[in-house]
Amino acid sequence: MAIQTYKQSATYIMANRRNGTLYAGVTSNLIACDYQHKQCHGDGFSKKYGCTLLVWFKCTKQWNLLFCVRNKFSRGRVSVN
Repeated sequence: MAIQTYKQSATYIMANRRNGTLYAGVTSNLIACDYQHKQCHGDGFSKKYGCTLLVWFKCTKQWNLLFCVRNKFSRGRVSVN
């Protein structure tokens, strides 16, 4: 069984624990992005607060929709159900 690797545009939410700190982002490669969060690459928000758990994502080819969802979530105006 071959492992497929491909890039997928997505809005995603990472958390540090249940009912903890959330981080919303947009990426063109969700698999690589998830790995980078888990390995604490960089010196940004997710490393500072330990946001390593992928709790939600939405994939689409429409980048403007991805940023819209992320921005609404960041402002507390959207439910992820």
